[in-house]
Amino acid sequence: MARFVINAKDVVSAAERLAAATREPFECRHSDYLGKYCIFQAFLDAVDVSIISNADPMYRPGDPAEDKVFESQFGPDKLLINVEREVGSDAIDVIRKVFPDAVLIERHVSA
Repeated sequence: MARFVINAKDVVSAAERLAAATREPFECRHSDYLGKYCIFQAFLDAVDVSIISNADPMYRPGDPAEDKVFESQFGPDKLLINVEREVGSDAIDVIRKVFPDAVLIERHVSA
């Protein structure tokens, strides 16, 4: 798995940018845990890619401050891109091309 932090207006606009670059279809979804998010299934025929807000939609006033976001080193205005089941670098290369300022914050390589 790889996780990037990106700057974009919202999850839909970020997904639209990836879709325009790759012609990959995506779905918008909503969950109590993630809020509104977008998912590309089998992105580039290899991996699932999801785009979520860094702001935790379950945060409530009075909760610990670190619970306000998923990645505490970044603010709630940032977005996260998760690349599941890393199979190669194609998806990562596309993300870096579409979002040149993307910060890779997590990467687990399967043995």
